[in-house]
Amino acid sequence: MSENKKYANVIENQRFEVSESVYYTYLKSHEAERHKDKQIRKYELSREKFKEKGITKYKKAIEDEYINRVILQRLKTALESLTEEEIILFVCFYL
Repeated sequence: MSENKKYANVIENQRFEVSESVYYTYLKSHEAERHKDKQIRKYELSREKFKEKGITKYKKAIEDEYINRVILQRLKTALESLTEEEIILFVCFYL
């Protein structure tokens, strides 16, 4: 019965038919990204929030470090979702 079921992912308003494993891998990755974005917004450190709270002196290094941590975490998540073949292609193309 599951052999007849079709799976599709929608990316930038375009529908792509994919295998069941690709569908669920993308769904899992997408949901993880949404959860992380929600957490980031919850604990967001920004100049505007410091100003709203009356904090005028802050270290830019703290904000930069936070942004770098978020970027590295997103990169790690993206790399973990790659197949072995995709990793090989990535390494060959960028190195």
